[in-house]
Amino acid sequence: MDTLTKKIIIDNLSKGDTLYHKVVTVTNDSHNFFTTENPIWYVLTLIIGGLIALLFSSRQKRNESITEAKKTLLDKRIEKHSELFKIYSESKIVTNPEKHTDKLYYTIFNSYDDMSDYYDKLLTFASENQVFLSKSVMFQMNIQNNLRKHIDHMYKGDNMTDHVLKTFAIKYYKDLDNLSEPLGKAITDFFEKDISLTYKFQRLTDKELEEAQKILYSYSVISDHFGKTGEIK
Repeated sequence: MDTLTKKIIIDNLSKGDTLYHKVVTVTNDSHNFFTTENPIWYVLTLIIGGLIALLFSSRQKRNESITEAKKTLLDKRIEKHSELFKIYSESKIVTNPEKHTDKLYYTIFNSYDDMSDYYDKLLTFASENQVFLSKSVMFQMNIQNNLRKHIDHMYKGDNMTDHVLKTFAIKYYKDLDNLSEPLGKAITDFFEKDISLTYKFQRLTDKELEEAQKILYSYSVISDHFGKTGEIK
């Protein structure tokens, strides 16, 4: 059949003013067009509905996986900041064996080995876990790294004894205190301000590294021995 033929059976049985009619088939050549009463539409609806449900389900699972990954990262960051604070706290122990108010010094300067052990532990931990640490913490770690480098150079270059190192630590007690406090504050600031599922790792810029150096070089503990530039000759 070359032309579209539509057969409509009209039931003239009327109920009140309502006329009931029913479309039976629609044909075009040998192809059948299915009516809404044909089960194929029900099957197609199920398939399409299932695909849509699968799409939304996959997207939801992906979002849940991302959220779970962020929670895991946050837990790791909390853990690493906590561990770093424990290491940092070792440097805050003060001794005063001579019982004079002007003879205070931090016990990590009891000997060169004690000092090296502390800085090795602190700096190695920060280096291995920098991806988890806040940018402000890494800024302060850069200052501590350079402080250790300068003191180490003085000890070896000036042939210091452990007694001289203690004398050095007593003389610059205030400077060493002021240089270490910001690290402790940066760590605690993480717990007060930076705990969030939103986190993007950031490296220190060259400008920030220069600023960290300037802060260190502004202290007498460095400038008295290396000049205002703080450069190791």
